[in-house]
Order: sequence, then C-alpha cells, then structure tokens
Amino acid sequence: MKTVLMVAEKPSLAQSIAKILSRGSLSSHKGLNGACSVHEYTGTFAGQPVRFKMTSVCGHVMTLDFLGKYNKWDKVDPAELFSQAPTEKKEANPKLPQASVCTQAAPGVRLHPCPPAAARVADRVVPCGPVT
Repeated sequence: MKTVLMVAEKPSLAQSIAKILSRGSLSSHKGLNGACSVHEYTGTFAGQPVRFKMTSVCGHVMTLDFLGKYNKWDKVDPAELFSQAPTEKKEANPKLPQASVCTQAAPGVRLHPCPPAAARVADRVVPCGPVT
C-alpha cells in the first residue's frame, strides 16, 4: 500500500486535519523528534487505497545565516549583504531536528507533485526527498 505524507504548519493543525479527514478513525504517535506527532489512517487517493500520514513542523525549520565577516552587521556595509555576502542554510534548532521530518515519518515515501506556489515554499523550507 502506498503512503501519502502530509505536513502541516503546526502540530495542532496536523491533528485537526487528520481527525477531520479520517472521520475520527486515526492512530497517533510521537515522531522521532519527540515534539511533532504522526497521525495515521487509511483511505483512498487517486482511486487507490493508501495509508495517510499527517505530521507537522514545530516553529522555524531552517534558518539562513551570513558567513564570516558578514555575520557582524555593525562592521559591514549593508549594501554588501545584498550583493556579495555568502549565506548558509541550516536547521533553526539542532536540538529539535525537523529538517528530515518527511523521511522520518514515511521512509521511502514518494512526494506528490504540488502546485507551483507550494513547490516554491517547499523548496525554500527543506528538500525532503525525491519528487516523483
């Protein structure tokens, strides 16, 4: 049976959506990061039986920092921040790993193509795995 993974903005939203979509027939357990639960139920998607897994992120997932001398804002020309300052994308809170929430909740899951606007958001948050 294929898995459909859905990721909400926050835990309470994930729980509410899963409860509504499953008509109250779901099971829940804590995710591997200990903060975000995974809500599971079965149903149909595109005419096929599937297992749905609904989870969420908690707070900020990723952060973008300036590197080196550019990280000292009082010592750099602000114009340089827009023209030549290198950046590094990293997890916002290493103690609450969320960057791999997709693959933790459903290893090997195939991500369903999403609308262009949502894809742009997803690309900026974190790559979760291959989109097929």
